[in-house]
Amino acid sequence: MVSADLPPDLAVPAGGCLVHIGFDKTGTTSLQGAFHADRERLREHGVRYPGTERYHKSAGVAITEARGNLGDPPITMAAWTDLVAEVRGAAEDRVFISSEWLCRASDRQARRVVRGLGGDRVHIVATIRPLAKILPSAWQQYVKDGYTGDYEEWLEGTLRGNQGESPTPWFWIRHRHDVVLARWAAVVGPSRVTAIVVDQRDHDLLLRQFEGLLALPAGFLVGKPPGKRNASLTWPEAQLLRRVNAHFR
Repeated sequence: MVSADLPPDLAVPAGGCLVHIGFDKTGTTSLQGAFHADRERLREHGVRYPGTERYHKSAGVAITEARGNLGDPPITMAAWTDLVAEVRGAAEDRVFISSEWLCRASDRQARRVVRGLGGDRVHIVATIRPLAKILPSAWQQYVKDGYTGDYEEWLEGTLRGNQGESPTPWFWIRHRHDVVLARWAAVVGPSRVTAIVVDQRDHDLLLRQFEGLLALPAGFLVGKPPGKRNASLTWPEAQLLRRVNAHFR
């Protein structure tokens, strides 16, 4: 189901595990910050947000066999097995997992994620923005992670080339939203997949929607600004960082 305003009956049933698979650049940083900052209060209201990271990056990197971002320390499968153990042992009514790394999962990896987190307990949610909004944000993120190409070059290669010729092939693996949602629906069933279209005019609406999915009181979640480390780059900053990346490599 695709929605901008979730009806109340879409709350995950008690005993469920809600798994947020992204997508990247869809307001996830502020959302994850809200859950990270209120772990203890969430537990008082019957929701477990496992682990200690702001979001479940390490587990997502491990289960999708990714390499993480430039400069990240090595991540082992222990990150995934630790998350699974905590989810299975949680006494709260609902568990919430959030990691954009999961949107890049293969069919095999998606089945493994669902099996590990509880099978029939698992419900999938994705957040979506128009590609026109995602493209410039994605290029900036690639630059932050070491990419050296300019925006026009990257855009041309991404939109005109096939996936194998794209300067950053993972972009379309992460952002073929139809393909990704169909993959997860094939594992858990369409009735347990929700896609939320992010409304740029109302940044708090996303928080209200996740409150509804997790049966939390209205107004419970408070968005946390991402801070400078995840802020958008100005054009001069992006050009300077590209030159730094080239020298670094």
